[in-house]
Amino acid sequence: MFAAEHGRPVPEVLAACEKEWERNWKFQHPDLRADSDAPGGAGNQNRVSLENVYSSLGIPSPLQEGTKIPPEAIAVRTANSAYRFGAADEQGKRKVERENNPLPFKACKIIFLAVGKEMVLDHGGTVMKGWFWYTTPVQSIT
Repeated sequence: MFAAEHGRPVPEVLAACEKEWERNWKFQHPDLRADSDAPGGAGNQNRVSLENVYSSLGIPSPLQEGTKIPPEAIAVRTANSAYRFGAADEQGKRKVERENNPLPFKACKIIFLAVGKEMVLDHGGTVMKGWFWYTTPVQSIT
């Protein structure tokens, strides 16, 4: 349902799930398959699998709750970098710069942002098609 709300067609969602079935879920006990709350390492493994599915579909994961991302220009400091973002356009895309270490892309969408967690940027496939850029944990947002 979440993928459909983001305009992803059912065959595309099923294909992404099939990849995780082959990689992980077919080896699990039926009571644990795809359960992100399963006990022990199975739950963690399933969370990774679900994140893989959402990432491959190019949509944010409902498993992550983040900060409401403001449309105006912002600065974000992570554990080892400082990012400056321009104001978002109609599609949420904005210019980005990283202090002291240039990024391999100049614009992106902020997919996930929360203090204490990794920031996720969608660079539009300019680095590697369909991949997101993950930062170290965010320390501040201004």
